Amino acid sequence: MTVEAPPEPAAPREREAPPESAKPRRLRPSKLTVAAVAGVIGLLSGGLGLVFDAFPTLRPDPRTDLGVDAEVISVDRYVSRDDYLHRHLPDAKAYAAARRREVQMDGGTGALAIHGELVYVRLSLRGLKGRQVMLQMSVYDAKRQIRIQPATIKGRWAGDAPTDSFLSEVWLPPIPDTHKTFFVRAEVRDSNGILVALADSHPFAGLDPLKI
Repeated sequence: MTVEAPPEPAAPREREAPPESAKPRRLRPSKLTVAAVAGVIGLLSGGLGLVFDAFPTLRPDPRTDLGVDAEVISVDRYVSRDDYLHRHLPDAKAYAAARRREVQMDGGTGALAIHGELVYVRLSLRGLKGRQVMLQMSVYDAKRQIRIQPATIKGRWAGDAPTDSFLSEVWLPPIPDTHKTFFVRAEVRDSNGILVALADSHPFAGLDPLKI
């Protein structure tokens, strides 16, 4: 009787490696892709720069420099109230409307004929986009250095851009007395009343009462 030995267990099969096409591939950005993205970002940045140059009011305010510069650059003498309205409002309809308001307020045209001083003030705003500032004007006796006309608000503005510069025209009532000298003081304050800029005009003699 022949006894046969049991068959030997088969050796475990080695797991076959997945084909090359089945392996997940890790995407690596190519130099071309990086360059393309950088190019798009550069184009967008350049486009925004052109937009801000064309429309400065859209430029965001960095708030890195806050301040106001003021300078009284000229004082015109013997300017009537009516002449001031003509200069300030070159549009005929705007001038006519302002003139009607003045006549109604003063009860006649007499006040329009009064001569005073027309003061030009240059203002430069920095970092005040959307923030209001106001211009106050007063008159001082130059020799005694005392205020003879109180400060009154002559204008209010809110900056439209991170930096803004313009000229303001302010008509002042007559300052008679040709034997004395005076100067105009411009004060710029923010909405909280804090003084942010101050400028004085050159001294000038008072007006001749016979020419007022």
